[in-house]
Amino acid sequence: MQNIIYQNSIYILENMPVIIDALDKNGNFILWNKEAERVTGYTKEEILNNPDAFKLLYPDDEYRNYVLNLIPKLENNFRNLETTITCKDGTKKIISWSNVSSLYPIEGLTRWTVGVDITKRKVAEESLKNITSELLSIIKAFPDLYFRISSDTTIIDFKTYNKTDLFVEPENIIGNKITEILPQDVALLYESAIEYVLKTKKIKSIEYSLPFKKQKQYFEARLVYLNEKEVMAVVRNITEKKLIEIKNLNQQMKYKSFFDYSPDILLEADLYSGYIFVANPTFYKLTKLNKDELENYTIYSLFDIEDKVTQKSSIDSLLDGKPIKFETKLVNNVNEEYYLELNIMPILENNLLERIFIYAKDITDSKKLEESRRKIKELEEYENIRSEFFANISHEFRTPLNIILGSIQLLELYLKNNKIVDENHTLQRYNKSIKQNCYRLLRLVNNLIDITKVSAGYMQLNLCECNIVSLVEDIVQSVADYINSKNIEITFDTEIEEKIIRCDKDKIERIILNLLSNAIKFTPEGGKIFVNITDLDEYTCISVKDTGIGIPKDKQDIIFERFSQVNKSLSREREGSGLGLNIVKSFVEMHGGEIKLISEEGKGSEFIILLPNNLEKDVYKDINPLNNFNNVERISIEFSDIYF
Repeated sequence: MQNIIYQNSIYILENMPVIIDALDKNGNFILWNKEAERVTGYTKEEILNNPDAFKLLYPDDEYRNYVLNLIPKLENNFRNLETTITCKDGTKKIISWSNVSSLYPIEGLTRWTVGVDITKRKVAEESLKNITSELLSIIKAFPDLYFRISSDTTIIDFKTYNKTDLFVEPENIIGNKITEILPQDVALLYESAIEYVLKTKKIKSIEYSLPFKKQKQYFEARLVYLNEKEVMAVVRNITEKKLIEIKNLNQQMKYKSFFDYSPDILLEADLYSGYIFVANPTFYKLTKLNKDELENYTIYSLFDIEDKVTQKSSIDSLLDGKPIKFETKLVNNVNEEYYLELNIMPILENNLLERIFIYAKDITDSKKLEESRRKIKELEEYENIRSEFFANISHEFRTPLNIILGSIQLLELYLKNNKIVDENHTLQRYNKSIKQNCYRLLRLVNNLIDITKVSAGYMQLNLCECNIVSLVEDIVQSVADYINSKNIEITFDTEIEEKIIRCDKDKIERIILNLLSNAIKFTPEGGKIFVNITDLDEYTCISVKDTGIGIPKDKQDIIFERFSQVNKSLSREREGSGLGLNIVKSFVEMHGGEIKLISEEGKGSEFIILLPNNLEKDVYKDINPLNNFNNVERISIEFSDIYF
């Protein structure tokens, strides 16, 4: 249990939005979280257990000795200790350190500290000395409320540095549910976030406000997965930040130096016309525009956001003074692509929406990372499919070959012992087994060849004008005895007696035989198979329905994919390579049609084929229509993996 608690604690520290590090008794780093890597550029491998790590961060000997001598004097109990570190790229950053080891002890970490990068704040302080204390306090990044919450929203434990941020008295928190403490809208936010975190094990952030007695307070919460029944909520009061953001929208010109220093796009525009009043240097840097060209562009011509911004829900949010947020893509004047995260905030004057302020963050790198991960996942999925295919195809070849070999060996034994007289029809049974498994191998090879031709674009239709009703009926009648021998009833029905369409008869035969083969394999004795033809004006509908075992809902989306099988195990009860339905779908689509599946597990399946009545392709005249379909060999091939 202690190990689990330790692992959960380390996981939380690793994913905190602030720098977390820890030292062992010898002064070596034993923890260096993701934010520390991002801020400094130094990886875990470069820092952890490296006795020279402090030299990397503090290359100046005098300053490094000052820092190392100062820390022991503070006795692991200090806050807002500011030091200047040197990053891997040579830049210097100011970090505000707080040691909370004594307040929040973690077994195995005797000394651990929290660091916040305040470099930008320090730069802004030099340039914006007239900014109010509210603007400076917005940069506070270390959350000061911690809640441990169960899956039913019951608060198990909490810690806080500032009890004034609590919405209720401390004694009314532990053991009570969030729905009993917070307003309904906020409680619903938490319930949804907790459900998401427990389901996905991912971090979820939410923002909300609470009606305190003096004034409304704004909070940001990050929910982190602890175990299957608990999450940790790390909450910070962002009221000052929110109030300053709103105030700064009306005082933008006053804080122009901050506006110019921002590494993200900042601009002020008219909501309705999209006209841009003012934009910061980062905007011109990314768009590759000159200032004198600005009047020729609007936010809607630069960003693909008009539909999102002008929709009713967005306008309502802006009129209520609430910001809206979404992602978009920017293609600049030299065709460079950037992905941006847009935060659009309203500028209200006398409750009228005069202008909007846009804060756009460049998220191109993270998008490229997501795309790389997606491609890697696709490659992994492809490799899994390929491995499963080779395993299944090997099984499909090996099984009939073993049966053929065994039958031949027994036949050789009969010949060796001069048992030519076959009173018990044993030789006939073995010969039949050999023939059936040869058909099975031939079917597998044919399917592999066909699927390769389809993929390469070499498969062609040999179209003719024929009576599709007669064609399908002849196919069904030719296999009726075969199906009845399985104690399965088959019924053919049509509401039209004749329908001349353009189709490839051979491929239609393959389609119907394959669907009937599947229906037989998955329909138990005493079941029924129905084949129906319906005229739908532009299409002819062919339905093959059975009362078999059905297909699970989670498998129905992949049933037509190549090599897909409901049961992929090599010990499955019913044989098959997983190619048949993919070939059926390909043949149907080559005819300009489509195939659909309706299935319910335990009740059966229905495959519905829609073939166009007027296929616009060259055809030949069907001089010898298939009135007496009796292709025994083709039936034997298509039904070769059904054992009677």
